[in-house]
Amino acid sequence: MLQVELRKKLGAGKPTLETCAEMDACGALRTVADTAENVLIVDNEETSRELAAAILAYQGYRVHTAANSLEALTTLRRQRVDLLIAGLEMPLLGGRWLAGRARRIRPHLPVLFMAGRAATTDAERHVRGGQCAVLHRPFSFVGLVELVEDLLTHSTVCARFPRAVG
Repeated sequence: MLQVELRKKLGAGKPTLETCAEMDACGALRTVADTAENVLIVDNEETSRELAAAILAYQGYRVHTAANSLEALTTLRRQRVDLLIAGLEMPLLGGRWLAGRARRIRPHLPVLFMAGRAATTDAERHVRGGQCAVLHRPFSFVGLVELVEDLLTHSTVCARFPRAVG
């Protein structure tokens, strides 16, 4: 099962009852997210990046990953991307910088920032003016899936009022 594979990959041992319950809920959402939309996940934290990628791939999304903003820009220029998920606190060229560059390439691209609780205010201040949201780390399986689905289907809802979720 996916949660067992994720736990092994992340070195967390056996899945907990909470994790199994979350994955069951995601399984119920899987039919809702039956899509071929492309999601680009960019984060210097490999664990967060790979976990989000595995969850979204399981949900039926086409997932591309990048370890930094420069890799992400290359992908944005070569691939169709429907949603950008970026770590806010990446070193050197962070998530805010990447979102600005990405929107030059794709002006209406929805952006989901992954951020620690301490960075939430900073994130919310910088995501105004476009389709966006903030996902707190650590994030839940269900929280990620619901927010991605919301951004892809109702992205104009957050054009003026970014939300913090987590």
